[in-house]
Amino acid sequence: MRTRAMWKKIQFIYWITQLIPAVLFLPWLFPIFASAQSIPPTVANMTPGTWLRVPNSNLSAVNPCPANNCSYSSVTGVSAVIDAWSGGTFDSTRNRLIIWGGGHNDYAGNEVYAFDLATLSWSRLTNPSTPNTNNSGTYGDGTPSSRHTYATVAYLPNVDRMFNAGGAIYQSGNGNNMTWIFNFSNNT
Repeated sequence: MRTRAMWKKIQFIYWITQLIPAVLFLPWLFPIFASAQSIPPTVANMTPGTWLRVPNSNLSAVNPCPANNCSYSSVTGVSAVIDAWSGGTFDSTRNRLIIWGGGHNDYAGNEVYAFDLATLSWSRLTNPSTPNTNNSGTYGDGTPSSRHTYATVAYLPNVDRMFNAGGAIYQSGNGNNMTWIFNFSNNT
């Protein structure tokens, strides 16, 4: 599991100037990443326009508090990371979907999750922080509070980081203008 020092609050304008070139360059890199990664034949051979139900792939398998009675469980529990107005991004370096969210009164946990396309399984990359109720957007350990992330999560392949801007923070649901970067390089 990662330590809390991996999140870093940064200036919004700086990362917008970094994000735009990354977003414009990513489409040319995707075929390189996709062909270099191991994808199970059941996924690689899917007919376009079809769905595949992945057995035993519930996020609840990596829930840090299955009884939903922890300080960060709030109203909905860990399912709010997906259900409560949260977004995700694709980590093209490791061929996995990254999700992070919760927020408002749905869920206070700020842990990061990954769905690996090679193993078709979920993992929890970080543990949740202890939430506070000061509505600052930052927990006591310096990490970002849980939030509805909407569509503001992006992967920056040139620096191997996850980017987030704004969101409706736990507990008030207020929006904020904080920008955060998560570092994957020392995640394991």
